Parts: sequence; structure tokens; C-alpha cells
Amino acid sequence: MNKKLRIILITTVSLILIFFISLYVVAINSEPYSFAKKYVSNNHIVKEKLGNLTNISLAYFGYNVSYAGPNGVAKFKINVTSNKGKGTVYISLDKESGKWNVKHAKLISNESEIDINPNISITN
Repeated sequence: MNKKLRIILITTVSLILIFFISLYVVAINSEPYSFAKKYVSNNHIVKEKLGNLTNISLAYFGYNVSYAGPNGVAKFKINVTSNKGKGTVYISLDKESGKWNVKHAKLISNESEIDINPNISITN
């Protein structure tokens, strides 16, 4: 491989990595992710199944966010770790009239899938 082609290849790969890292940073600092993280950390079912949560983190490539103004949608894959084990929360949100609401949420832990009751109150 000649030097010019190698430089182009390295530059292209570097730009792609920077792009995906930037998207991840934007996602973890977004309003809907903050809402989802708060929902998961306050959910009584998650606490009952996993105990005290020690870490909540967004999975790489585990997000889809689209919102502008008072409306939008978001989906996240959130990894949770606790004193009892690990799990993954899949959560879908809708934003209507400026307020985020949980559309659907489930916890997968120890090969079991549990719907998380979306009827707990969380304020933005």
C-alpha cells in the first residue's frame, strides 16, 4: 500500500471514529437520556430485581433520538449494574407538548424479561 493511500485510509477511519464518538457524547448529554436514566434509577421494579444500582450507562450504539421543539421520540438501551448483578433496560420515550413520557420499558436480567411499569411519575 502506498503512503498516500495509507494516509487517506487512516484519515477516513479517524473521522468515522470521531463522528461516532461525537454522536455518543451528544446522546448521553441529551434531555431524553437524562429523563430515561432518572426513570431507571427511580424505578421500584428495577430496584426490587437488582438492588442498589451502582452504575447506569448508555450502551454504545444503543440509542435512537429524534426531537425538535415540543415533540419527539427516543429509544435507549441502558446497561445497569448493581450489588446483585447486571441487567439491560430497553426504554422508549415520547415527547408531547414539551414533556417526556415513557412509552414502553423492559428489564432483561438473568435471562428473564420483565416489563417495567411506566406509571411512575417523573418530572423533567
